[in-house]
Order: sequence, then C-alpha cells, then structure tokens
Amino acid sequence: RPSTSFDSRGGARFPPSRPAAKSPHASACAGVSAANSAYSAAGSSRGDKPKGTRVDVELHLPPEKLLMGGSKMVKFMQARTSSTGRLFLKEKHFHVSIPKQSQVGNYVEFKGEGHETKVQAPGDLRFIFKETLVFEKFQV
Repeated sequence: RPSTSFDSRGGARFPPSRPAAKSPHASACAGVSAANSAYSAAGSSRGDKPKGTRVDVELHLPPEKLLMGGSKMVKFMQARTSSTGRLFLKEKHFHVSIPKQSQVGNYVEFKGEGHETKVQAPGDLRFIFKETLVFEKFQV
C-alpha cells in the first residue's frame, strides 16, 4: 500500500502510480485534456525549457512534531539563472506545514521551487519527513 503524502497546502496527495477514477464525463473531456497536454508539451511558463528534476531534501523532525503536527521554517539555496544566462544561488525560506499524525517518509512538495539550469526550468522541491532521535543529557 503506498503511503499517503501531503502537498504544501496540507491536503492529501497520492503517488502518480495510483490509477485515476473513471468519470462518466471522461469521453466529453477527452478532447479538452488532449488539447491541454499538447499546449503544455509545446512550452512551459519559463520559455521553452523542459522541467528540471525534482530535488528531495530530508527534513529531520522529533517524534513529537510528527505526532502533534506543527510547522517549521526551512532555508534552501536555489540555483537560478539570470536574464543574461548566468547561474547564481538564491537563498529562500519555506514555511513547511507538518500535518498531525505524519509518518516517516511523508513529504511536502513545492511546485517549481527546485533548481534551475540554463537548459531546464525549475523542478519541484520535496521535503521528506525523517525522524530525529532525541537523547536526554545524563548528569555525571
């Protein structure tokens, strides 16, 4: 059974391998979806660059944060291209919402916030939840 994951708005998101539900209006919408896919294949929002690869970042959280939920600010260095074509690093802060009852392996995804190159548009940025073990300090 695939694990449920969460998008940046906190809603449930399932892996793309899950089959889509059949709709009685599927045949009527087939022409519209074919036109949309042809449009998206023709170009992206950042010129004619193909979408870049997804960037996975481990987000280490204590067990209490996974159980009770909450939020965390995360700093990420994005690779971007300037209008002249030069690559540079841009520091960006993300507010990651952690839903209650989250499990190790769940993730929050930010669309179009990954690295960008001269030939690829920015990919997606995914923060994967990992559990951090917390040790108590012993007094000597």
